[in-house]
Amino acid sequence: MLIVDNSDGRKVALTPNETNFVEIMSPEQATLSDIFIAEYASIRNGRDVQSQFLSLDLNAMSNLREIPPEQIVIIFAIGYPSRFSSFEPRLDDEEGLPKGLDIVSRWVKLYLEQTAPSAWDDEYRVPLTLHHKYQAVIGDPDGFSGSPAFFIYQDSQKNAHLGFAGMITDASKSGRFNIYEAAHIRTIMTDIIAKQA
Repeated sequence: MLIVDNSDGRKVALTPNETNFVEIMSPEQATLSDIFIAEYASIRNGRDVQSQFLSLDLNAMSNLREIPPEQIVIIFAIGYPSRFSSFEPRLDDEEGLPKGLDIVSRWVKLYLEQTAPSAWDDEYRVPLTLHHKYQAVIGDPDGFSGSPAFFIYQDSQKNAHLGFAGMITDASKSGRFNIYEAAHIRTIMTDIIAKQA
């Protein structure tokens, strides 16, 4: 995973300081190993990368296990499908020779809802489908793998809150998605932090 920083007008790709691959010892839960954690220091190679990240307190945010389904208003995700990316070469004005390449990735949001498991779904993922009120043809869902999924829910006083549902790992052209649960991500992150202490 690379982060491209251009805060000084010069694009520089930054690699993580450290990566952690998740290892699940239980053979029947081996598919839960399909995740790795990339760790960046706040300052990487003299560049401030903290602004590139969304700050989340996983212990403070609710997840789908903690909120009754009837209180969930909407689940949404953001991804970068390849069909919304463009590659624009920059040419030398005098000689017409290539002197650079601008890569533009445009984001897309999806509105989702929980659905009953099917034979397509992974046993240890939460199945989601496009929201029944969201009329869209998503086409090839490449670019959504690893996308965060959040949800809005209302408490008993009808106050709205933001929750973290998890991370998309699988998707189909039919509009069906599987997410790696936020509850699992919370456990993994807690273990990694405890080992580093």
